[in-house]
Amino acid sequence: MTFVRNLFRGNFWLEEIDNSQLILMRIILGLVIAADAFGGIATGWTYRAFVEPNFTFTFMGFEWLQVFVGKPMYAVYGVFGICGLLIALGAYYRIATIGAAVAWTMIYFAQKTNYNNHYYLLMLLCWLLAFLPANRYFSYDVKRRPEIKSLTTPRWTVLIFIVQLLIVYTFASIAKMYPGWIAGEPMEIWFKMKENYPIVGPLLQNFHTHKFVGLGGILFDLLVIPALLWKPTRWLAVVASFGFHLFNSIVFQVGTFPYLMIGTLILFFSPEQIRKTFFKSKSSIESQPLPVITFANRPAKEKVTLTLLALYFLIQLVLPLRHYAFKDSVMWNEEGHRYAWRMMLRAKVGYVTLNVINNETGEKHLVRPADYVTTKQAWSLAIHPDMFWQFIQVVKQDFADKGMTNISIYADSKIKVNKGQLHTFIDPDYDLAKAKWHFFKHSDWILPEPDDFVY
Repeated sequence: MTFVRNLFRGNFWLEEIDNSQLILMRIILGLVIAADAFGGIATGWTYRAFVEPNFTFTFMGFEWLQVFVGKPMYAVYGVFGICGLLIALGAYYRIATIGAAVAWTMIYFAQKTNYNNHYYLLMLLCWLLAFLPANRYFSYDVKRRPEIKSLTTPRWTVLIFIVQLLIVYTFASIAKMYPGWIAGEPMEIWFKMKENYPIVGPLLQNFHTHKFVGLGGILFDLLVIPALLWKPTRWLAVVASFGFHLFNSIVFQVGTFPYLMIGTLILFFSPEQIRKTFFKSKSSIESQPLPVITFANRPAKEKVTLTLLALYFLIQLVLPLRHYAFKDSVMWNEEGHRYAWRMMLRAKVGYVTLNVINNETGEKHLVRPADYVTTKQAWSLAIHPDMFWQFIQVVKQDFADKGMTNISIYADSKIKVNKGQLHTFIDPDYDLAKAKWHFFKHSDWILPEPDDFVY
């Protein structure tokens, strides 16, 4: 409760503290960036996401990123990885952090077939790091410019990570609080595909495992940050975090994210503990008392910093709620799904085929997504309306290139969530050749949510 009360005290955010946590966080994030970049190339993820497809489904407004799709994306990943190493070393820090943030932002917005909460969070962390003084100790920059060395940092430079994680985990927990998840349906479907895993495969098929993982996921996401902040439960939360994230790494193979989250545990121990453990030669600031400055006497620059932080967190609180402004549930229409920490919470599948009619000749053409895109892209566009609309534009352009500009397009589309029934998703009587996309408005070519839609 003391921590929560302190969050509303401006002086608490601006007080100078030992910067050991921030320095170590820089090193961890830099190494994660490098591992993500070079690992993406080495494992073939970059190839599958950006080189193998004929085109990618970019985020709306970022279609210009298609010029990087293909082999040029290897260069973007290479820049991202090199910047990560420089960040870890604290070398040319400002250039490296901005370079990493720009590179990952390009990667993130260049495709959404593989949309993931983890990628979005990494983008936020990269941009946050670019504005923090995390190179002022134990860095190459200090070696070449000793005058920038500092043993302290404003507390907000550490709190910004903690509050961001609190938002992520809390919204993730709330999103899981629905009947299908509590019944263990997504886990039953996901784990069925992992029954051949050595040792854990058979255990994953057990009904009680599904229930335990489901309820455990809700409780972990909801309680882990408060438990880490409270000293009596901190080590219990650390053990739970290791178990939770290593389980996700082994079973779901979600890349570097679990290890980044394990790395963030250093934020919840005192700066002095981190200094004694990781920077033993560093002087303690306890022997160098810092002046106490009231908030009223703080420089205007610091007050502006607090205002910007408040605006940032306000945006982070509003974005995950925007799906309530759309018609029907986000489970049905996906509108407002992104930026809401709503991943790994349902097993959703669907299919779609198109009937294209040449209005001048009456000739009909059956179009399947597999004729244009990869299997994973076809699966994604069947359940995400924005990707489906982008696919319609691809089909229209393809037929225009063949000399057929006066066409109508109708869809045969069905979706289901978890163990529910298939339901028709796209209005089969709507001419999709005339469909428009609206960023802040419900798409009327999506059918209303059926009364018997269960998730």
